[in-house]
Amino acid sequence: DNLLDDSLRQRLLNVVKGYPEDHSHTEDDWNDVEDGPDPNRWIRGGLMDVVDETTTDTGDNNDNDNNNNDGPCWGLTNEAIMDICYNDHPAIRDFEARLTRLFPNF
Repeated sequence: DNLLDDSLRQRLLNVVKGYPEDHSHTEDDWNDVEDGPDPNRWIRGGLMDVVDETTTDTGDNNDNDNNNNDGPCWGLTNEAIMDICYNDHPAIRDFEARLTRLFPNF
């Protein structure tokens, strides 16, 4: 569909990983494939909308803090979510502009 080109795809990935958008990969970068999700950016059990039958609801509503290492999947830390949502990321603006052109009535 050509919505994303390789450049924008890489810039968005850098935003999600917490790197500057123009970051070029180095040997010192965290290797998600070999080492799993970067614990500075990702947390186990970080998604609240995934059913996990092995855990019980305690009702304390604190299941999504950065100290929770339980859960069926990985999600971004609260800090990473705040960064993505509230800081200026030109790659996100570029993606939103493409969506706006694709769906002008929404």
